[in-house]
Amino acid sequence: MAANTNLLGDKETINWFKACIGLNMTKEGLTNFLCTELQKVHAVVGRSCGNCPIEKLIQCPTNPYCNKRKRNYCPFHKSQKPQPCAICDNVKHNIILQHRYGGPSWRNTCAENWALNYWEIGKCYLPPDGYSSISSVKESDFNGVISIMLNCLHFQTCLSSSWVLPPPPDKQCPLEKVRQIGRDVRHTSDCKVTDADLQDYLRTLSALLADPQYLQHDPSAAIAFAKLSDVQIDCISIEELGDLLKEVYETLENAQERFSEEAERTLSNALQKLDATILFGKKRLERKTQLGEQRLKIKTNVGKQRLEKKTKFWEQHLERKTKDGEQFIESKVQDGIVRLEQTANKTAQAAYERAVADLRRRLMDHYHDNASNVPLSVLDQSLDKRIADIYATPKIHRIEITKDGKRVKKEQVLAYKELFCSDYTKSNRRLYVQGEPGSGKSTFAAKLVHVWCDGNRPSTAAPNVNESFDDVLIIQKFQFVFYIALRESRGTKDVMHMVKKQIIDTLYSEEKRDEMYKLLLEIIETEVCLVVRDGLDEWVAPDGSNLAEPSMAGFPNDKCTILTTSRPWKLAEERIKNSQIDILVEIEGINDPDTFCERVLRCILDESKDLETTAREFRCFIFDSELESLAYSPMLYTLIISTWTDNLEDKEHLKGFSLCALYTTLLESLFKKTNDIIGFFNDLNPPQVKCFSSSRYLRPIIKKVDVISKAAFHLLFSPEKEQSIVFNDHELSNYLTQSEQEFALKAGLISKRKTKKTFNSSISFLHKSIQEFLAAYHIALNAHLIDDVIFGYLGRHSNAYLDISQVFIFLCGLNISAANKLSCIMNEHYNINMIDVNIFSKEYDTFQSIIEAGYTEAVSNDQTDILLQFSRLEIHENNLMAMYNIWREYKSNVLCLKIHVGDKTNRGIHSSSTHSEATSLIEFDLSSCINLKYLKLSGSGIQIKDSSSSVSSTLPVCIVLNSAKPAQCADPPPVLPCIDDIKLKNITCSSTWLRSLLSTLLTLDHDVYCDLKKCYITSCKSDAVPWADTATDVRLRCVKNTLELIDIGGIVSRGLWEALHGLNIKRLSVEFLSLNENYEDSMSQSTSSLTHQDTLSINVAVDSPGLWEALRGLNIKSLSLKVAYGGLNANYADSMSQSLSSLTHLDTLNVKVNVDSPGLWEALRGLNIKSLSLNVVYGRLNVNYADSMSKSLSSLTHLDTLSIKVDDYSPGLWEALRGLNIKSLFLSNLNGYVHVNNVESMSQSLLSLSHLATLNIKVDVGSPGLWKALHGLNIKSLSLNVAYGGYNVNYADSMAQSLSSLTHLDTLNIKLEVDSPGLWDALHGLNIKSLSLSGLYCNARYLGFSVHYAESMSQSLSSLTHLDTLSIIKVFDSHGLWEALHGLNIKSLSLSTPYGAENYAESMHQALSSLTHLDTLSMETKNLILDRWEALRGLNIKSLSLSFRFRGLREIHADSMSQSLSSLTHLDTLNIKMNDAYPDLWDGLRCLNIKSLSLCVKYGGFNVKYTDSMSKSLSSLFQLDTLSIKVDVDSPGLWEALRGLNIKSLSLSGGYGGLNVKYADSMSQSLSSLTQLDTLSIELFDDSPDLWKALFGLNIKSLSLRFQNRTGLNVNFADSMTMSLSSLTNLDKLSIIVNADSPGLWAAIRGLNIKSLILRFEYEGLNKDYADSRSLSLSSLTHLDTLNICTDKISPGLWEAIRGMNIKSLSISDGCFTVSHADSIAQSLSSLKQLETLSIYFWTNIDIKLPQSLKHLNSHCMKLLPSELRELVDALSACTQTIESNLDFCCASMDDSTLKRIPPEEYIVVKKELEMRKNVAVKRFRIYDRICKTYRFDYDHDHDATSHWSVRDMCGVHDDNPGDDTVKDEAYKTFVRAISNEIINRISMRLLITPSSNSLIVNKFGSST
Repeated sequence: MAANTNLLGDKETINWFKACIGLNMTKEGLTNFLCTELQKVHAVVGRSCGNCPIEKLIQCPTNPYCNKRKRNYCPFHKSQKPQPCAICDNVKHNIILQHRYGGPSWRNTCAENWALNYWEIGKCYLPPDGYSSISSVKESDFNGVISIMLNCLHFQTCLSSSWVLPPPPDKQCPLEKVRQIGRDVRHTSDCKVTDADLQDYLRTLSALLADPQYLQHDPSAAIAFAKLSDVQIDCISIEELGDLLKEVYETLENAQERFSEEAERTLSNALQKLDATILFGKKRLERKTQLGEQRLKIKTNVGKQRLEKKTKFWEQHLERKTKDGEQFIESKVQDGIVRLEQTANKTAQAAYERAVADLRRRLMDHYHDNASNVPLSVLDQSLDKRIADIYATPKIHRIEITKDGKRVKKEQVLAYKELFCSDYTKSNRRLYVQGEPGSGKSTFAAKLVHVWCDGNRPSTAAPNVNESFDDVLIIQKFQFVFYIALRESRGTKDVMHMVKKQIIDTLYSEEKRDEMYKLLLEIIETEVCLVVRDGLDEWVAPDGSNLAEPSMAGFPNDKCTILTTSRPWKLAEERIKNSQIDILVEIEGINDPDTFCERVLRCILDESKDLETTAREFRCFIFDSELESLAYSPMLYTLIISTWTDNLEDKEHLKGFSLCALYTTLLESLFKKTNDIIGFFNDLNPPQVKCFSSSRYLRPIIKKVDVISKAAFHLLFSPEKEQSIVFNDHELSNYLTQSEQEFALKAGLISKRKTKKTFNSSISFLHKSIQEFLAAYHIALNAHLIDDVIFGYLGRHSNAYLDISQVFIFLCGLNISAANKLSCIMNEHYNINMIDVNIFSKEYDTFQSIIEAGYTEAVSNDQTDILLQFSRLEIHENNLMAMYNIWREYKSNVLCLKIHVGDKTNRGIHSSSTHSEATSLIEFDLSSCINLKYLKLSGSGIQIKDSSSSVSSTLPVCIVLNSAKPAQCADPPPVLPCIDDIKLKNITCSSTWLRSLLSTLLTLDHDVYCDLKKCYITSCKSDAVPWADTATDVRLRCVKNTLELIDIGGIVSRGLWEALHGLNIKRLSVEFLSLNENYEDSMSQSTSSLTHQDTLSINVAVDSPGLWEALRGLNIKSLSLKVAYGGLNANYADSMSQSLSSLTHLDTLNVKVNVDSPGLWEALRGLNIKSLSLNVVYGRLNVNYADSMSKSLSSLTHLDTLSIKVDDYSPGLWEALRGLNIKSLFLSNLNGYVHVNNVESMSQSLLSLSHLATLNIKVDVGSPGLWKALHGLNIKSLSLNVAYGGYNVNYADSMAQSLSSLTHLDTLNIKLEVDSPGLWDALHGLNIKSLSLSGLYCNARYLGFSVHYAESMSQSLSSLTHLDTLSIIKVFDSHGLWEALHGLNIKSLSLSTPYGAENYAESMHQALSSLTHLDTLSMETKNLILDRWEALRGLNIKSLSLSFRFRGLREIHADSMSQSLSSLTHLDTLNIKMNDAYPDLWDGLRCLNIKSLSLCVKYGGFNVKYTDSMSKSLSSLFQLDTLSIKVDVDSPGLWEALRGLNIKSLSLSGGYGGLNVKYADSMSQSLSSLTQLDTLSIELFDDSPDLWKALFGLNIKSLSLRFQNRTGLNVNFADSMTMSLSSLTNLDKLSIIVNADSPGLWAAIRGLNIKSLILRFEYEGLNKDYADSRSLSLSSLTHLDTLNICTDKISPGLWEAIRGMNIKSLSISDGCFTVSHADSIAQSLSSLKQLETLSIYFWTNIDIKLPQSLKHLNSHCMKLLPSELRELVDALSACTQTIESNLDFCCASMDDSTLKRIPPEEYIVVKKELEMRKNVAVKRFRIYDRICKTYRFDYDHDHDATSHWSVRDMCGVHDDNPGDDTVKDEAYKTFVRAISNEIINRISMRLLITPSSNSLIVNKFGSST
């Protein structure tokens, strides 16, 4: 190439050409890279809306774009007005953020294309001029490409860091050097480049293209790199050279690149030369030779002529020069004069600039020496560090001052620009930075000064562009920064004087100060300055001055910016006007405490310590100590770090760190600011708390500390919780004087902020934990406050123990005696708030962590006698010792205990002077845990130890069930008497230990669940062979000699069977047992050893011989067998038969198999059972086994109840049933319905059942065979359920003949899908008294049925002359329905229509009017439209119930409703239930003569808008004396409407969860206006002071309160409740229903003068912890004669509480009484000398002793056998007095914990026997049949409890007192509601029994007589 390029010029010119080519090559190599990265930038900045031009996005004016030379016209914006666009503004903002200098080139870009074109984004980073028309990277030039890479911050992540270090615009930045290469080449004046420069250029460009970060891997860059190498070594042909120069020139033209004119000419000429050389080289050489000869001749002639002309020219020129010289001399003289004057001015300016530079240099040095270091500790100012080493980014938020003066926190400030500029056009001149003490205000100010200093000095450090406040150029624009510490200029008025004193006087000697004062004034007037006023709150105005802040006189507003730091209380002063604040920000601490921590530790630790490890340990300490909230304050956080590192060498610094000591240090650091006098506590002046003993600054001000602590306590425990943390001046003045407040403010202990209110400020302590520490300190000095204040505080607020947790922890370190007392109260309130003690909830973990932290704090402060109380312990490896010590002192009161310990637990237990000596084993003795309810043990580190075992353990934890030795205890105390739930996981125990545990549990009279998960049970037999069992996974349920094995996961291990051996089990149930042939012997031995067992239930996976061997010879009475897979194996038939026949006492057998098998029937043959239930899940009964089945069933001579459920039926079934003596038969299909396929067999079979009284059958379709089969039966009750097709008309005769032949039938229940003529014909003329017709219930909804055959239905129903009760449920409304009802003689009609229908008002009216005997009408429908009100007009009914769903009464018409209801002249009871209430309702009710009104509004309350209508309506009901209202929430309208009514009884309740009282005052005024009211019933969600206030002083005689909350009455409102109840002077009857027991209840009823008391506890029994309160309260009721107590769970202390009372009537329902309660009941009843009436609810009949004063006994029993009925009457006959007894019981027995039905006919036999006795008169005998299911939580508490039952038969007994309504008895209500839906019959008897005179009988209910 060297030869080819000589024609272009000299060597340096050729080098210039090479440089141009190199630049172009580099640009092409970067093109692809630039495109790729700009697309990424595009993704980061986002996409615009695509509609906004750039002119709309730029404010006008904005330099340098806008030039408003003409008024109201901008050449840049033209007609485009700036308009905000959120999307585009965001993109624009992001572009600015990506620009290194924050100034994008907006003229270049087209904003409309930002959405789609990444290049339009890239153009923002090009130079401002000459690039607007460039449409791509390719069209751009080298300068544009490099400019983008420099200006866009994104590209510094794409290049190696060396390319941007030092960062631009530093000239040493390599990338800046690359751009300079382009500039040097473009703007050369001579187009020459030296060899050295060229090599440097090409080397730099090559290095850029080969950058390893990205470009090294870019293909285009690699190609360009190769080409550059060719240029360097001259390996380019002349043709290639031409092409390259053309590309350079084209780029120059396209990009309009600004080359120098010389460069452009040179480049152009070079191109021309190259072209000419290439195309015309040879011709040009010849032409050159000829031209040379011609030029030589011409030049000779021209030379002669020029010589002559020049001679004349120089003569003339000499004359002109002479004249010019004279003029020049004169002008020079004048210029000299001017220059002398200018030189003088320049000298003065230079002197000023030198002086300014000198002052700036001195100022920077001064700041570096005095303002660039900050102390690590307030207590030790000498320990300071460089601010650059320790500074962390602050967390700053802008505070907006609203128009009303309120200060609202806004967005976070992240840059200096946001601080100094509110927007792009306005600069903030007055900046205020507020913050609490230690938040970092002064450090922030010092850092700002440090940034200014560093910005004006050369620096090689690269700033972190991702860090906040990195826009240092904003600070560097200030020529001077004057930092003033206001604390050092107290009493100085002007800032100017402060600057002189703190800066000028410090920097200059006295001789120069006057001169520098003048310079300072000149600088302030001319230069841009920043004045930093640090610590406005520490400045004091001079005497006589009222200034709020120092004066800025002399500082011009346009040149000076003022930044002031202060605490909030100072800025809350009214003298500082909001108008004086341009921007207010608040420092809230540091953004990243972890980074700050590492920086502080780096400054403190020596190099031998590992920083990362130490920082991690410190963070763990902060988390464990719950000090995270203090990390916000750099001062406090640094103090914690320093204190922590002081103890770093102590191995126990994490465990022994005292929070009290830490907060003492924090207090010292604050108080030192206001009082630095040192004073120590000593023997003469001892500290009141131990942590103060080493303090230096507290003793001199201890009285002020005491006063402030008192204020902290009383504010923290304020009755108004919202004022406990933030309070105002008035509230604080109750505790602190003005001077004391000022002291606390200046110390930084409290903070004061400005609020919206004019005369009040918001005040709070610096941090809540400091307030809590001071409050704890005050409690430590005044322990009586725990009873006087804290006890009430805990009661007023739910979960208040969490609020005071930190106070408690501090108190443990300050005064352990007071802490012990407080822990008792906290534990009591925590237990009250716990819903379920068995659940280890989040609240549980929180409360335990509080106790643990308190214990740790007490130990850290060397406290003794640590007796913290906590009843729910979760113990694991990390808290083993602490929790063990707590448990050891309080184990008798522990309710829940959870222990998890692995075998690798560190067993080194740290001892102290406070605790026991160190040991390697911790033993938990459970024998003392008399209140324990929940126990969970898990982990391989736990040893389960037998009480007799002395073997030492290598495991860290040992569990002992009972440490007492039987030989030493004549009457050993019960073990775990209250336990409810036990969980053992990954535990190894012996079979004897497990047997001992189960033996204990089986004595308890409540359910106990014991879960064994992966537990290994070992044998304790001396000759035992080691087992290889799999882990046992099983759940056990134990209750009073009943054991159930449920949820068995896998195989029941041999160890478990051994553990069961010889237990006192009466009932054993095993669910889903997989019998292992290796364990069959173990099972057999265990079951045979259970000598007391009478009930056994086994669910096995498959049949096996081992099962039958295990059953053989048992003395059980009831057996339930279920085979999950397959049937009973025929191969095992003999074993099964021999086994069952050996069960000589068996009377009940329940068998469930998947398929039929002959072995089953063979095995059943000849058994003496009375009840048999067969369930064949899959397939029908096999006809091949019919003979076996028949012979088997017929051999069961004692059988009276048979239930069969199979998949399908066969003739063999009916043959097998023939001739049986059963009294009750239940037939159903697995899917619900029987297919009647074998009519003849079925008929003959049923007819042969001569003793059958009850038949319940489900069929799929009606058929003549079904009716033929039913014909002539002697049954009294028949239930039919026909699924598909209804009752076929073709079978009407058969059905009719069949039903009419049932002459003893009095109750008929039919469920159907559709009616049919056959149905109605069949019902015709029956003698039944009760008929129920209902639609089917399917998939959780009623399908309903339609009346299609009205005439048939009418004729049928009218023929039922004995019918008095008709219930039609879920029937579709129709004309036919009403026609069918016409003229019936029924007394009660209940109708339910599931969906709305057409208007049948006329038919409805005619039908209802014709029911002349009707007195009770109940209707449920979707809505009641206009015409339907007409249908009700004129009826003679006494009671009307209307229930509307969906729209409710929204569409009623008041006039029609009013006329209809007022026409019901006999109506005295009206019940309306609706979804919502509207004004028309009240108009419709107006002026009725009803006596009782019940209103239920399902959603919401009564709208206040309808108050007048409601009030007028209710007040117009003059006869009304009973009003019941049910709403979800109360409302002012409700209470207004009730005001002044003359009602005698009022009931208020809520729809869901009880009524919520929100308007207490309205309620109080309303209730007090009801002067005639004597009975009030209210159902609420929770009690409250407002409730008791509303009840205060009423004249009522009866009060009933029901509370729905789960925790019972709030103990905190006991005083209010007591005052309220005691004010009811006329009250004689009180009823309270709650969900749980509580001490507040007993305290409130104490000493009342009531005569009747009803207490019901619905979810929990009585809490034994309140036994003393309970006994004391009940015994104080001296006028009480009637007591009714009902609980849902067994309450052992109940009977003790009523002992010795003078009551005459007692009703008790206490869960499920069992035999174990007999002694306690007998002792209590014998003490009731005045008792005449006793009502009691039993689960099963038990022996109790009745007092001789008893006259009436109401006994309600869930299960009572006929034999037990005889025994009961015998026992009553043995009493010495005449007793009238009401007996109510279910026809059922219990086997395998399952209720079994007993036919009522068996009790009729007993009734007849009793009638034969002379001393027994049977006054009542009613058999009830269930008509619908009962849902416990759906019932209405005011509803008749017997509504789900109908009387079937009175068995010839004339009830001489039908009005004897036992429903009013609470025990009876509880009994009826608790009856299982599986029970379908119950009996009610009333007996008059006189003493027996001829026999001595052991009294079931009394002593032997």
